[in-house]
Amino acid sequence: MKRIHIRYSFFKGVLFAGLFVLLTLQTWADDARDADIDKDMARLKTAMLQKDQATLIDMMYGPIVQLGGGRDKLLAQAKSLVTQMDTTSFETSKPYRYFGGQQNDYVVVPTHILMTINDHHYDSVSYELGIKARQGGKWEYIDGAGVSPQLRTHLFPDIPQDVVLPNHSVKQTD
Repeated sequence: MKRIHIRYSFFKGVLFAGLFVLLTLQTWADDARDADIDKDMARLKTAMLQKDQATLIDMMYGPIVQLGGGRDKLLAQAKSLVTQMDTTSFETSKPYRYFGGQQNDYVVVPTHILMTINDHHYDSVSYELGIKARQGGKWEYIDGAGVSPQLRTHLFPDIPQDVVLPNHSVKQTD
């Protein structure tokens, strides 16, 4: 009986150590992915607060830029709107949520943005959807407020059907 108990205890110890190593490796992997996203979100925040429309467009998901008529056309439109809009706060929160499709990897980054548009104040709770091709490349982003069911079907058909994207809300505060 004592021998069985020792073997059981040893087995439990090995199992626990294995689980600990797997969880630690996963945490390190998440930390590395999070670090890349953190850098991008810091860059996005700086661009928003400084009204750097070129950086915002350069970080945008390529097919969205093409749907908007290309970088130069989007930049001209953004520069005409920038006088009407001012971002006063852009914050992200963790955990980020990662998932994969057949062609792309995705990340959902929760956001909270305070902005002024034409002298009215707005509070937006949304997310950035990050997209990165499986064969490499950089993360590109789209504001979750712009991801309609039709756009999701058209541009992101490889997002698994069971993935529920967060809701977003914008409310006027004055």
